[in-house]
Amino acid sequence: MMSLQTAIATRLGISISQLRTLKRKAETAATAQEREHNEPNAPDSSPQISAVENYAKSLGYGVMWPGLYPVLTKDGNQVHIY
Repeated sequence: MMSLQTAIATRLGISISQLRTLKRKAETAATAQEREHNEPNAPDSSPQISAVENYAKSLGYGVMWPGLYPVLTKDGNQVHIY
């Protein structure tokens, strides 16, 4: 039986390690965005967002931000990793 992470990585055409890195960066960005919106004087979340976007781009994907978590895009398709 294939794990969910393996199935997502296979669908994306990336390794499980790359998926884990992408998810870790996405979690960091989500936490930074939440902090930025809820805490006065919190640092800007742009660096964490850029880290997700740059890593996704290196894997051949674009990124949309409909909320705190990114949605990957490629060839007009959207892939939710959460």
